[in-house]
Amino acid sequence: MSPPIFASAPNVALSAPNVAVSTPGVGWGPELTSGISVSDTYDDNIYASPTNKVADQILMINPFANMRFSNANGQLDLGGNAALGRYATFFDENYNDYTVYAKGRYNLLPMLTVTAGASYSFLHEPRYSPDYQPGIVPISPITYSLASVYAAALYKFDQNSLRFGWTYDNYNYNNAPLVGGGTLDNYDRNREVQTLGARAGHWLDENNEIFGLLTYDNRHYFQPVDNYGFQKSSDGVRFDAGLDHKIASTLDSEIYGGVIYQHYDDPRFASIVVPDFGGRVKWTGLANTTMVAQLERTIEETDLGAISPYQWDVSGYVQTALTLDIVHWIRPDLRVNASASYYFDEFYGYGVSRTDQVQSYGLGIRQYVTPLFYIGADLSRTSRDSTDLSESYVDTRAMLRAGLVQEPAYKPDDLLKPDVTIDSQGRFYAGLKTGVSNVQTMLMGSRGSGGSNQADFGDEGWAGGAFAGYAFYFADWYLAVEGELDKTSGGWTHQHVPNERVFSVTTDYSFGFSGAIGHSFAGGTMLYAKGGMNFADFLTNYQLGADSSQGHRTEPGLSVGFGASAPLTPQLAVRLEHTYTSYRDYNINCCVKPAGGTPDNFSNYETLTSIGLVYTFGGDPQATKSADVNYRGFYLGLQGGQDAMSTSNSGPRDAGTTLTANYGDLGYTAGVFGGYGAQIDQFYVGGELEVEIGKTNSDHERDPSGRHSAVEKEWDCGASVLGGYVVNQTALLYGRVGVAETRFQANYATGDKNISAPFNVAGLRFGAGVAFPMANNVFVRAEYTHTAYPAFNLVATPKDTEYYQPADDLFRVGVLYQFSAN
Repeated sequence: MSPPIFASAPNVALSAPNVAVSTPGVGWGPELTSGISVSDTYDDNIYASPTNKVADQILMINPFANMRFSNANGQLDLGGNAALGRYATFFDENYNDYTVYAKGRYNLLPMLTVTAGASYSFLHEPRYSPDYQPGIVPISPITYSLASVYAAALYKFDQNSLRFGWTYDNYNYNNAPLVGGGTLDNYDRNREVQTLGARAGHWLDENNEIFGLLTYDNRHYFQPVDNYGFQKSSDGVRFDAGLDHKIASTLDSEIYGGVIYQHYDDPRFASIVVPDFGGRVKWTGLANTTMVAQLERTIEETDLGAISPYQWDVSGYVQTALTLDIVHWIRPDLRVNASASYYFDEFYGYGVSRTDQVQSYGLGIRQYVTPLFYIGADLSRTSRDSTDLSESYVDTRAMLRAGLVQEPAYKPDDLLKPDVTIDSQGRFYAGLKTGVSNVQTMLMGSRGSGGSNQADFGDEGWAGGAFAGYAFYFADWYLAVEGELDKTSGGWTHQHVPNERVFSVTTDYSFGFSGAIGHSFAGGTMLYAKGGMNFADFLTNYQLGADSSQGHRTEPGLSVGFGASAPLTPQLAVRLEHTYTSYRDYNINCCVKPAGGTPDNFSNYETLTSIGLVYTFGGDPQATKSADVNYRGFYLGLQGGQDAMSTSNSGPRDAGTTLTANYGDLGYTAGVFGGYGAQIDQFYVGGELEVEIGKTNSDHERDPSGRHSAVEKEWDCGASVLGGYVVNQTALLYGRVGVAETRFQANYATGDKNISAPFNVAGLRFGAGVAFPMANNVFVRAEYTHTAYPAFNLVATPKDTEYYQPADDLFRVGVLYQFSAN
């Protein structure tokens, strides 16, 4: 990946497309490639809503075709593809997207290659797009056309290369009828974007290239002033310098840094000047496995704004994107894949203060029934955590897919090779577990006359249960189906007394079914991912004055998870597992005041982190592997994970009342750690330092008048003592205890008071984890920690003092390099 040459078109780079491709051949004989895939998807939140989620089933049809004309000097591709979506219930969401294109490459000289192309697309704007205005709901998704043209040239001489490129994109949006009447005027979004760029590179040796990149872009809106009274046209410059480094035969990397500058025609919009940084790592160290991680920054266009009740407009937002994709071929006819991404969007403009965090991850499996026909399944989860609560959402999708391709995935003889033929073994297993359930709720409802209340609630509780399943073992891989039953006590409370709203949510039990896929390492240790359906019983209590409601309800939800296991004996293993479940939401119809308002909607989510013992009947065939690992020495690593933060908040309210509530939220963290460990026989003791960043915030917004409050966790650093025991001469089971210094940002606003203050708070951190080797000197670990913090307060006035006591539950996965491993 080169840095995105064009800020407005991040998918087009000077090094692409097809610059380095050579196609053998003599004439320009045509070659047709075509195919189609059909999928059936269950989407639990088709409108990407924070609450009042709507689910539907979607039939997706994706045909494609490409005609290639090629010879020894170049190629020409003519083709197209389509994405057709048909909703089972909500027909207005149907879409018909398509793209037609022509692109080519030609070697004018041995040292000079030119590329050019053009395309036309008709597309829809998905409901999760940040361009949908809160409260303005089109009947159907917004549609638009995109016409694109590009041209580029690559010149190589000696140890140097020069690349020049130009792109042109023309966006044309259609007006959209609105729910409740009226039409959304989208003409002010129509624009053209042109970009010019140049890249110069110099190869220091066969493994290292240094490069510099300079681009200019012009973003011109056809309507000079948008619907909110602002001029959105702009000009931008981007400069980067970097290094393309081949670390090893199985590890390629690229890193760059620079600056991005965007200047807007409207003087009310401040210019955006931000550092640019990014890179790409591609690893193929495991047989039949490709892992690609990318980091990049762009400035994106958007159409957010308003005139009433006050004028504001968004000039654009800076997006920082981190993605990870892993593909592994278990056999020539069986492929598994996993993906994860994190986007941090910071909005700029006039009268705007908003940031979004978008996280997603997915799992998939594809089985080729024949070399040309496959069936598969995918499970994915996407969430947006926004400082504007109405823009937050969680969406989970489960998909079954079938596809037909023209190019065979494998040759029939490939399945007969000795290293492909696998004797699978099946085993029943059962186990017990205990852990922590953290229940989070996004709540939305009406308050007062025309007002609303939005809040993130959450707190933790104990969980324990049993599970059983059947597993298939073949080579280093593991497939399983599993059922589980848990007794849980996670939940939260909100108490506004006297004579105000008192409500709470707690879980009683849950049960579910899932499928899992895993890969084993030395000594029978294993990492696995799982996904399935869960059902939880929620006890919801609600009271306002003399009105009250109390009741149990069982809600379904899609669940995804990750875990690690280590054998103690051939039959007995210990496993650490973390699952996330998004449940169907529901309304509480009592206590709606004033009459005619909207009832409170409860949208519940749960993380469950557990440690368990697993007994495999007949013994785990992979546990017979032998390993002799020593954990002595210095180590350094990277880690990331999910943070379930809860904050106990209390303070005075109007008319002599007080509020005590458990607010909470889910976020993600990433950081570095390092330490030293000593191993005596099988016993281990060590010390460790860690630093992490992350954005986890719990919010409460009462609009249009009322209190707004939020607590955000920004970063932490800590020191811990670790103690553990090495089982099976391979896996380290350890506990940790230490201190963590954490930066919290507290915000509180009511009436004419608007106070924000940072707090550095030291807390007690303790937990447990498991670590084991992946490759020489490279280890993976999974761990759970709980951090308890002392209370702090934010003083608005002597009569307006808010008290906060946060806690967080972290599940993290890390990869470390041990400098003195045996």
